[in-house]
Amino acid sequence: MKYISLKRLKLIVIVTILIFQSCKKDIPDNWYWETIDTENQPTARHEAGLVAYKDKLY
Repeated sequence: MKYISLKRLKLIVIVTILIFQSCKKDIPDNWYWETIDTENQPTARHEAGLVAYKDKLY
């Protein structure tokens, strides 16, 4: 049976802690969505559009 050395185990623990530290919440607690009144109509968008060309879908 192969064992992990203590030095390698310490390194794994430290790297894991650093990774989880980078996942902390960056949004302040008093943040909220704000509704903005608009005057115009929305613009048509097509970034989710598809194109068929030579039996392939892009």
